[in-house]
Amino acid sequence: MVVEKGKKTKVEEEIIKQIDSELVLYIEKLSEIQDELENINEEASDKVLEEEQKYSEDTKLTKTFTFLDDEGTMKITTTSIKWKEGIGLSNGVNHEKKGNKRPFADENGIHDEVAEIIKEDLWPNPLTYFNNEADEEEFEGEEGDEEGKEDDSPNDNEDDQTEDDDED
Repeated sequence: MVVEKGKKTKVEEEIIKQIDSELVLYIEKLSEIQDELENINEEASDKVLEEEQKYSEDTKLTKTFTFLDDEGTMKITTTSIKWKEGIGLSNGVNHEKKGNKRPFADENGIHDEVAEIIKEDLWPNPLTYFNNEADEEEFEGEEGDEEGKEDDSPNDNEDDQTEDDDED
């Protein structure tokens, strides 16, 4: 069976019709979703601050976001606010200022001790702290303490118990 290049078979035509009908369904569904989103946005902008305001004369304030392109550039449009008398931002807020901004320096000298430790230990050899290397002088006294603790090990207590058993 030889098929001419310009003509399509029945099977090909049916497949194309099926694909076209699926695409049409998807496009219709997308347009429905777009309409729903627009309705939601309209409702949301209508609901923003519809109740009576204490600070402004406006009963309705809106802020609209308009996307200009696919790159995320947007334009924001807002309504101007008509402040009630004596409430506007230009009037400022009058709060009583209490106390000092900063407390006085610590008098007990703990900061001096920390500064002295940094000056004597950390500043001359910071790589020791950075590499977490132990200072040999610190461990000399601790090793002797550990050897003394080993003499009172639990194994020595077991020997005492066996001697007690022999005496019975």
